[in-house]
Amino acid sequence: MPFISDLRAAGMMKKARERERIADVETERGRDQNGERKAHRRVMSHVATPSTYIAYCVIVIVVVIFIIIIIIIIIIIIIIIIIIIIVMRVLGQRWRQRRGTSAATLTPVLDSARSSPADKPTGRYIHAYQRRRWRRRRRRRRRRRRRRRRRRRRRRRRRRRYRAATLAPATILILVVVALS
Repeated sequence: MPFISDLRAAGMMKKARERERIADVETERGRDQNGERKAHRRVMSHVATPSTYIAYCVIVIVVVIFIIIIIIIIIIIIIIIIIIIIVMRVLGQRWRQRRGTSAATLTPVLDSARSSPADKPTGRYIHAYQRRRWRRRRRRRRRRRRRRRRRRRRRRRRRRRYRAATLAPATILILVVVALS
């Protein structure tokens, strides 16, 4: 009957597995409280084999590689942030120059630097020369005021267009940092 042979085969397989399990177990003889000798089985899994050392080495190597990769990524992020800050500063300076708030545009050119001492007359012509000079100064001031007003109007228009078209450097920096994180 095939059914009985199947059962026998299954029983033999079970016994073979049991033998393998017992082979890995060390039997230890010892006396219990009544003085009877009993077999105590102790699994010898705590004994270190070469394969366990290899496994420990592999785990340590993987952890070290993981830590190195994290450190490299952090360094790259710091470098990128520094580059972004430098670029934003340059863009900010250019932006301020376009708006006309940089230090270069705030320094006025002195009238004394424009007129050289060789041009100045002497004697009775001084008063007439001074009058002409004052008139010139007034005209220049008026022209400057007009130019400034025109520039301000233009800048206001440009600012409106510029603000609508592009973001401020600080906003760009915040967006880049959020994207990186």
